[in-house]
Amino acid sequence: MIFVFLLGIMFFSILFFLWSYGKKQEEKECDYMIILGAGLHGNRISSALKRRLDQGIPLLLHAPQMKVIVSGGMGKHETVSEAEAMMHYLWEHGIDAKRIIKEDASVSTYTNFLYTKKLLGSGCEIMVTTCDFHMYRSCRIAKRLGFIPYRNPAKSKGAKSIKYY
Repeated sequence: MIFVFLLGIMFFSILFFLWSYGKKQEEKECDYMIILGAGLHGNRISSALKRRLDQGIPLLLHAPQMKVIVSGGMGKHETVSEAEAMMHYLWEHGIDAKRIIKEDASVSTYTNFLYTKKLLGSGCEIMVTTCDFHMYRSCRIAKRLGFIPYRNPAKSKGAKSIKYY
């Protein structure tokens, strides 16, 4: 009985850690921000991807020297790459095209960072912009590939997001 109780406490402690890790915004002006893709509907951005982009835009407007990597390939039922759609969205919201680096070959979080490493090299400080539930895993992968990640989490919406933790 005590074992089950301790196991439950451990489970909820880990869940709380993952939840709180994804909620913390870090104040750091990096040279680069990476916005991770989150799916399209044809050529239209999904609501999750819109939240990520909308989370990144104010920081990009505040730090005009920061470049942004839009990272995401083309999935099933998508007519353009996620990176292409993100690039257009950022243009429409005032981000200069010269600041946008398109990485449009990745199909997973790991390849988002792997292909970005090929563009930037390792050891870069990067602001990671993704959904809060995805932040811990994304930063772990970024560190494993040699980046120094900082968090810029977009809020997830709806009761379904709890399943991602």
